[in-house]
Amino acid sequence: MAKVTACFESYTVYVGLDVHKRSWNAALYLGEQYLRNIHQPPTPKALYHYLHHSYLGAKYVCAYECGKFGYWIQRELQQLGVECLVINPADIPSTHKDEVYKTDSRDARGIGQALCSG
Repeated sequence: MAKVTACFESYTVYVGLDVHKRSWNAALYLGEQYLRNIHQPPTPKALYHYLHHSYLGAKYVCAYECGKFGYWIQRELQQLGVECLVINPADIPSTHKDEVYKTDSRDARGIGQALCSG
């Protein structure tokens, strides 16, 4: 039997990234629908390979908070064909609950949700 793969050519996958030295947490949205969070190695190539194999043909847009990691992540993702924004943490809408129950996956989801909402 031939392997059937889904094609996402007319879709945009939005990715909110919470980046750390040892690992990244990525929240994935297809349009405005939340799909899942993934934990991955801290490299742009690992993210690209995951997106390319899981959502073949889609447009990829991601964002992460500016900080100690600078712009190298953004530059490498751009070279791989992934649009990437580096955003100010103060520009991400959050609730009191987000501040009290702060986790990597919650932070990534907040960034992803703000990204796909425009």
